Amino acid sequence: MAGFSFPMTFINTYTGFTIMMALWGAGFGGFWLMMTPAMADVIDEVVLSKKRRDDGVLLGFRAFFGRLSWAVQASAFWIIHSMTGFAQDPRSSSAILGIHIHMGLLPSILLLIGVIIFWKMNNLNADKMETIHRELEKLDL
Repeated sequence: MAGFSFPMTFINTYTGFTIMMALWGAGFGGFWLMMTPAMADVIDEVVLSKKRRDDGVLLGFRAFFGRLSWAVQASAFWIIHSMTGFAQDPRSSSAILGIHIHMGLLPSILLLIGVIIFWKMNNLNADKMETIHRELEKLDL
């Protein structure tokens, strides 16, 4: 998604935008497809370390960060539109640049930060998950 967002900073045609959004959408679909199994693996690891189920707390954190992303998005719109004069002239070159920043540059930066954090923090692999599942069966959790 980060890789497909960045080029939208520079695309100025409907065809180019449509192609990039289709590619971005495929990445977005993959993200949603993998989010639930990844979250399940994280919950299993936490359950094993705590020896109890606190799924609601972890899902609450997920919901919090989902809502926080809406606030970040609204703030970004407000800041960038204020800086580019969108309200005065939404068709000006600076306003259009702001829209390109919203569609391409900013999402690619934020997604890349998320990817780096996930890559650094995620230490789960197939072998570790197999061990975790065996231990959870022993504990009947």
